[in-house]
Amino acid sequence: MVTIGADVHAQVTPDQVPAILERYLQQVRQEGKAGGPALTVAGPVPTETRSMTPREFGLRFPCYTVALLALVLATFVRWLLHPVLGHHYPLATYYAALACAAWACGIPVALP
Repeated sequence: MVTIGADVHAQVTPDQVPAILERYLQQVRQEGKAGGPALTVAGPVPTETRSMTPREFGLRFPCYTVALLALVLATFVRWLLHPVLGHHYPLATYYAALACAAWACGIPVALP
């Protein structure tokens, strides 16, 4: 539960906290005083951490590198499986590569 000022209450997810704090800091800067409007955050503060994907860092080159490596790996795996599969399911490994690239770097990178 977040209270900004005296009359605004909302349920907030952990992903929204940085944006709320940024708006609060902008209000404080605009008012030109250190106090600013009252901001209170109630509830547990998440402490778990997770690894960030290259997309979350805003790096485009590593994302395209991941997509290209997924394509090369899919081609190699398909080449290894050709004696077993023959001409059946020619794109199966590419579907997996597409899914991995989309998961790691987002849809725009996976589907150029």
